[in-house]
Amino acid sequence: MAFDNIRAVNGANAIVKIGDQTIGYATGVSVNEVYGLQRIDVLGEIDSRDIEPIGRIVNVVITFIRMVNNSGGPDANRGGGAVARSLIPNVGENASGSDATATITDFFEKGFDLEIQDSFPADDAKARYRIVGCRPSSQSFALTRGTLMGVNVSCEALRLVELDVA
Repeated sequence: MAFDNIRAVNGANAIVKIGDQTIGYATGVSVNEVYGLQRIDVLGEIDSRDIEPIGRIVNVVITFIRMVNNSGGPDANRGGGAVARSLIPNVGENASGSDATATITDFFEKGFDLEIQDSFPADDAKARYRIVGCRPSSQSFALTRGTLMGVNVSCEALRLVELDVA
């Protein structure tokens, strides 16, 4: 019996990547894909004639246990919150209203793709899902005594691609 395609995610739970860059290790990833449907009704008939798809919505929530440090440059050991890892637009505290608006607008025009990988085995992590066209909708963090600081990021996305389909 082959166990090549076991769909469990072990260890830290998942490695989250944007492009080729690992941005963090997640303890929880929740993706919800919803298909919008429209009933086709006909006057004088009680039953719907058909049900047609009219849209698809993908929501993503990632709970990071640890963000990966930047690898070089002047901010090399800065750590990594959602802004430092390019999940949320970087608007400095001294930015004017128009500069902040331009920064956020530019960020949302591009979006990003996330790749979710199994974190075990570390030397041969398998890509499980790609979430295409992500735009962040919220971020939060939690800090409690005796625990690691976690970062939570919620995104809206264009589509979900399952990468380990045989």
